[in-house]
Amino acid sequence: MTVASPASAAIVPDVPLEDGDGGTVAVRSDNFIIFDGLAIARGTGAGNGGLVGVWGKAVLSCNGLARLFTEGGNLGSLPFAPCNVATSPGGAFR
Repeated sequence: MTVASPASAAIVPDVPLEDGDGGTVAVRSDNFIIFDGLAIARGTGAGNGGLVGVWGKAVLSCNGLARLFTEGGNLGSLPFAPCNVATSPGGAFR
């Protein structure tokens, strides 16, 4: 199975609480992943940023954006698989 997230797609498991950790997004496939959208897992108050995991068993293409910020806690995590990552000029992690 191939999973594709177009640039117009947004996945937002925000936490509406005063002090809470961001949610979890898991984009996963046994074949190909094409992630071009936006995932936001924002923490609030003293809560921590969330987790956005992008896992493709065979091939992973990620041109999307993950926002894992928080107001007062720790930033969130963005793990990728497979482990080999190639970046293109002008690419940036935020």
